[in-house]
Amino acid sequence: MVDNRFFPLERQPTVKELLAECEDISALDLRGVDGDLRVLGAGTVPYLSAGEIGFVADKTYADALLATQAGLVIIPEHLVEHCGPDVSFIISETPYQTFVSLVGALYREPLRTQYVGLKLWQDALASGEIEVGEGCEIAPNVMVGAGVQIGANVTVGPNSVIGRGVTLGRGTCVADNVSIYFAHIGDDNLIHSGVRIGTDGFGFLQSANGPQKIPQLGRVLIQDQVEIGANTCIDRGTLDDTAVGEQTKIDNMVQLAHNSTVGRRCQISGHAGLAGSAVLGDGVLLAGRAGISNKVKVGDNAVVFACALVTKDVPAGSMVGGSPATEISMWRKEVAAIRRLVRTKK
Repeated sequence: MVDNRFFPLERQPTVKELLAECEDISALDLRGVDGDLRVLGAGTVPYLSAGEIGFVADKTYADALLATQAGLVIIPEHLVEHCGPDVSFIISETPYQTFVSLVGALYREPLRTQYVGLKLWQDALASGEIEVGEGCEIAPNVMVGAGVQIGANVTVGPNSVIGRGVTLGRGTCVADNVSIYFAHIGDDNLIHSGVRIGTDGFGFLQSANGPQKIPQLGRVLIQDQVEIGANTCIDRGTLDDTAVGEQTKIDNMVQLAHNSTVGRRCQISGHAGLAGSAVLGDGVLLAGRAGISNKVKVGDNAVVFACALVTKDVPAGSMVGGSPATEISMWRKEVAAIRRLVRTKK
């Protein structure tokens, strides 16, 4: 979802007005939409509300399109028959590209102004722009944005930045030189020095003019009793959220990409990384430098050995290693066979 707390819209353009701002969009078929319809935001099919825009690019998501009960959906022509009676639609040969262009124009100012208007926390508190609970210890030179809410007994180290609308739960400790944007942080978390939460996801579309940036309009959700090691980066989602479950422990210099989901009680060792939309179940252990490819799911209580590259789904309780990763006993046999082959040649 696109959270107005982080991405407030100060205007509600019509479809025609929004299209006029997007010079890179080729001719579109508007027969399924009133050009004077007001655009109120963006979202994900099938969860659109009235006035929100979304997209479906292929028949894989036809059922989700059919379940959509409101909003404006950008679709290829062969999916028109899957639209419900209460859904408006724009027909495009390249739905994703069209959606990116429209959303980029709609949210241009909210994205640009996130880093404007930061104040020293004492000044923001005095002016009533933020809320700070009892028993907090906030160091000098902490900068905050409007609408920040800090729970009781929170500690924030020097030179940290808490962006507009961010919430910090009770008892959470944020170390020095941390930046947190577009995020809701739960209770009793420990966030070490240099952590970056809510940074842009790495998403681009190829175009004739080079890579086109995909607006990153999601959030980061961190549940309770999570520890995040120094210099770890957690990107916010593209439209949906990046999420970390309760009691998960993350080592130093870990990368969690946009839309990735980490379950409860996981342990992620240093230099490990999750690509976009990767999913870890509960109790997963990632050893150092393990990598999970985009949209890959790792089942509950699975173990991924050091330096493994996981390119396909891992069943619950499995142990995998190697690159590409395979079941651990098979990986060991493969390594042993290669060593025997080398010795034989010698």
